[in-house]
Amino acid sequence: MRFFIFIIYILFLFTNTGYAADTEWKSSLNLEDFEYENQEKLSKVFPDNQIWTGDAGLKIFLDSEKFKKGKSSLKLSYEPASESSWAGVQKTFIFAQDWSDFKAMSFWIYGDESNNEISFMFKDKDAESWMSPWIKLDWNGWKRFEFPMADMVRDPYNVVKTGNG
Repeated sequence: MRFFIFIIYILFLFTNTGYAADTEWKSSLNLEDFEYENQEKLSKVFPDNQIWTGDAGLKIFLDSEKFKKGKSSLKLSYEPASESSWAGVQKTFIFAQDWSDFKAMSFWIYGDESNNEISFMFKDKDAESWMSPWIKLDWNGWKRFEFPMADMVRDPYNVVKTGNG
């Protein structure tokens, strides 16, 4: 089953001013590290109106037992009810973000062997939605993913088509 999720046991980074397949990352910007003191503070950043589902149950939690770095990660409890189930979690930034110097994004995911699929999405300044390639959660443990921005594709369900994409 495919579902749109921003985060599932994830440390999410926007990385690299000089991405190339044969070079190291030169800089990074941490977009989210899930280092909240408690569930209440997490809920202020990810309120109920930014968590949506279609024919599924979804709850988000801080997890202080499974984390890649720091003291916690975000855990999603996703319960699909059908083959067409989906879920989404959105983070809204208070200020506009300028990621024009960054060439890729990377993140860590703790796979649960569920075979669910995940894609990361973001909106640009023109309100166009872009998404990463789908990732099948067919492993157990932490795994790092890196996607060049050039690999992002326009969200086929986004009705905004007025930008420069």
